[in-house]
Amino acid sequence: MEWAIEEGMPEADAETVARANVQVDQLWPGRRQWGRHFNPMATYVLARRYAAQAATLESAGAHEEALVALGRALHSLQDGIGHGRLGLAHLKHRVGLLKHHPDDWDPTPLHTQDGIERVTRAALREFLDASTRTH
Repeated sequence: MEWAIEEGMPEADAETVARANVQVDQLWPGRRQWGRHFNPMATYVLARRYAAQAATLESAGAHEEALVALGRALHSLQDGIGHGRLGLAHLKHRVGLLKHHPDDWDPTPLHTQDGIERVTRAALREFLDASTRTH
């Protein structure tokens, strides 16, 4: 939410995006629907599909729905970096090779945090730039 606001998104919109991002874990838990989270399909297919959907919805005037799609795109992008290929960070955590849970931000290595921030801000800027051009 903070990065969205820093990139120029209104606070209410940033909150909608953030809620949609977090809700992915609730709607499609990773243990049962891992394909939506931490694998190449989520990062390279779902994230792009949701980002395209967000742009289409925004240009059609469906602003709230566009923000939800953007939040879902961000979730897939962030999981792809934060959880590693095929969710290896989760597997390592389950067997005790990784002490912190992969969803805990503070103990996440700085290079991983930087990568997550970089792709998040880039996707936010792309959405905001496109929505500015259509309005």
